[in-house]
Order: sequence, then structure tokens, then C-alpha cells
Amino acid sequence: MKNNNYEIVKGIDEKGIFIRIRSTNTAKHFAVYRTFTKRVGDNFEENTKITEEIINDLIDSIKTKGITEGFILDFDKNNKLLKIKIEYFNIYFNYLINNTC
Repeated sequence: MKNNNYEIVKGIDEKGIFIRIRSTNTAKHFAVYRTFTKRVGDNFEENTKITEEIINDLIDSIKTKGITEGFILDFDKNNKLLKIKIEYFNIYFNYLINNTC
């Protein structure tokens, strides 16, 4: 998957599942991520290994919220992922853009 400034690739090697993010500028710098921040409510955060079950949702989050905030996923108290409603954000942002002085 390619964004304007970076490419997102998922993969697996001897260490496990990872996401590689590579800059698309001329330097071609990249970073490999094997964990994300799991947030439960307002009081608990932990670094958690990326798994096959979560990787696609994590990539969607990165594409929506960017590289930094995208690696933070919110879960409810029953350990269920709270998914991002992209359609809602698009409608809201379009509203803000069209109604700003």
C-alpha cells in the first residue's frame, strides 16, 4: 500500500509478523515495526506484538491516522477492537472544510 510519502508493507520472517514503512523520497529510509500500542480505556496501555488477526486493522489505522497515531489501537474492556469509522471522519472533515470562514 502506498501513501503520498510512504509505502506500507506487511510481512513475516523468523522473528514474526511485521509492518515495514518505507519513505518514498529519494533517500528510501524505512523502519520495521513488530509491536503496536494497545489502549484499553483511559487508564491502560501496553506494547503488544502485531498478529495476523490485527495487522489489516492496524494498517487501516496507519493509513487513516498517520504513522504515529496509527500505531495506537483502542480496545474495549472485553478485548474487542474499537474500529475506526472512516466514513464518519470523511463526512466530518468535509463539513469542517466547507464551513470554515
